[in-house]
Amino acid sequence: MAKGGERGLLLPVSADGAKGNGGGGGTAGDTALFKGSAMTRLGAAAALSYMVCSVLLVMFNKAALSSYNFPCANVITLLQGDLRRAIEFPYLYSPGFQAVLLFSCILAFLLNYTIFWNTILNSALTQSMCGNLKDFFTVGIGWVLFGGLPFDLLNIIGQGLGFLGSGFYAYCKIKGK
Repeated sequence: MAKGGERGLLLPVSADGAKGNGGGGGTAGDTALFKGSAMTRLGAAAALSYMVCSVLLVMFNKAALSSYNFPCANVITLLQGDLRRAIEFPYLYSPGFQAVLLFSCILAFLLNYTIFWNTILNSALTQSMCGNLKDFFTVGIGWVLFGGLPFDLLNIIGQGLGFLGSGFYAYCKIKGK
C-alpha cells in the first residue's frame, strides 16, 4: 500500500478494496458503474484506459515508425539478425525519429501500467473482454486508416464471428455454464 505524500492518496494500483479476481475493486468510496454492476467507476476507467492505450500504441507505431521505414519495429525482428540494419538506419540519430521512438516507449509503458491497473481492479474476464474489444477496434480503425487488408465479406464475417465468440464466452462465463 503506497501512500502518496502528506495527503495520504493511494496510487491507483494499490486501492484497498481491489479484488483482482472478482471485479469491482477500488476504494471504499468508489461507486458501482450502474445499479447491479460489480464494476466500479474506477474499474471502468482502468478498462477504458487499457483499451485506448493499446489502440493508440498500435496505430502510432503503424503510422509513425513505418513512415520512417524503420527496419526493426519489434524485438523479434531485431533478434533475427537485423541488428546491423538497425544500427545503420539513416534516421537513428535524427531528433524527429528519436522523439517518435521515445513516445512509442512511453505509450508501451502506459499500456503495461493500464493492463496492471485493469487486472487489479477488475476480473480476468474483464481483462479478456477488453483485449478482444481492443483487437476489434484496432482492426476496424486499421481497415479505415491504413488499408492493406481486403475489405471483403469474408474478412468482415471472420471479424464478426471472432467478436461474437468472445461475447458468447463472456456470457457463458458469467452464467456459469
